[in-house]
Amino acid sequence: LYYSRIAFSLSLSGFYLAFGFYSFTGADFSQLSYTFIGFNYILTSIAIGAYFTVPSIRSYLWTAILLPVTVILAASLSKIMGVWQISIYSLPFNFVVILFLYILKLRVTKNDKQPTTVFIRQKSPERNLYLHNTSKKENKSKNYYPVNLPFYGSWSVMQGHNGKYTHKDNWQHAWDFVIRGEQGKQYSNSGDYVEDYYCYGKTILSPQSGVVAEIIDGVPDNKIGDINVNQNWGNTIVIKHTELLYSQISHIKEGSFKVFKGAFIKKGTALAQVGNSGHSPYPHLHFQFQATPFIGSYTIDYPIHNYIKTNKNGYEQISFGKPEIEETIFPTEPEEIISTALHFIPGQKLICNFETENKKTEYEWEIFKTSFNQTYIYCKKSKSSAYFRSDETGFYFDNFYGNKKSALDLLLFKNWL
Repeated sequence: LYYSRIAFSLSLSGFYLAFGFYSFTGADFSQLSYTFIGFNYILTSIAIGAYFTVPSIRSYLWTAILLPVTVILAASLSKIMGVWQISIYSLPFNFVVILFLYILKLRVTKNDKQPTTVFIRQKSPERNLYLHNTSKKENKSKNYYPVNLPFYGSWSVMQGHNGKYTHKDNWQHAWDFVIRGEQGKQYSNSGDYVEDYYCYGKTILSPQSGVVAEIIDGVPDNKIGDINVNQNWGNTIVIKHTELLYSQISHIKEGSFKVFKGAFIKKGTALAQVGNSGHSPYPHLHFQFQATPFIGSYTIDYPIHNYIKTNKNGYEQISFGKPEIEETIFPTEPEEIISTALHFIPGQKLICNFETENKKTEYEWEIFKTSFNQTYIYCKKSKSSAYFRSDETGFYFDNFYGNKKSALDLLLFKNWL
């Protein structure tokens, strides 16, 4: 009870659920030893409900479901192994818990309605729950490989997922991007020629490092208002970023490719220019994610990394998101001065002067790194830790442990998070 209220409640649940099931089936519970009850019922309950999973109503429900299974398995194995006078010890515990965790790892989809396995195990279930709740958004982001926008500057989403004209059914997770002028138009002059469109001829960038999996070239641009019904995607490039993650960019200008199939390219490499080829009545950039390397593959629902969108209140930075129709967005760019100032390395010490109306206090903070590659700022005076991460475009605080009224919490974590 002192160590963990959650674990204590699960230990009682494990004992009484097993006892209740034994009573329901008419079996003799008094025949079991304390060690046997502890391993196979109490510890099974704690392991499933709070140790390997984040404590929640659903983890408790799974405990209630799997405890009777453990009882049945224990009774069955006792009969089988009793022939050779071998004790089952903690075999039911190991079998049920390991099989449950293995099935969780094989899930195709993960969401908050299902049990969540602990990413980095803390000292108690309470800390596991705290870490999960305070960094839920960041934990979700860790599941994604970062792929950015394939262009410079400010663009508008002309068509998003499940679009009005295309992006339907198995190809619904895609975007069409255009550039709009001051009055919201996509073109200057009359708009009768591809050259009138602001996005036409603009440079297309590699959204992330990878290998060019496929290229189609040689499809001429359409006249404005016309489409190529035979070559739907037009000039296209497919890039492999990781296993089962590819990006496809289509309707590219004929003869503008600067890379070739099989080439390894870095993030930000110039690939080609925006065109009007394929099923494209006017110049735009088509962008999608897919799990296979073929042009025209089914799309997958996957977010774009690190961009800024404009709204009525100004600007909003999105770590991982899915731009929606009519949104104006642009990729984030690294700021060298800020990146240099916030480049903290393990062993580095910071001196911070914290002033109030009555006094001035000096704090010494030091940068540490855990065995799980987590970096944090530690304040010796308040014994507090603020965990952070950084990349080329941002500096983020993920978690905090320690005194909630300390200077480290007030000055950094609460203001930055």
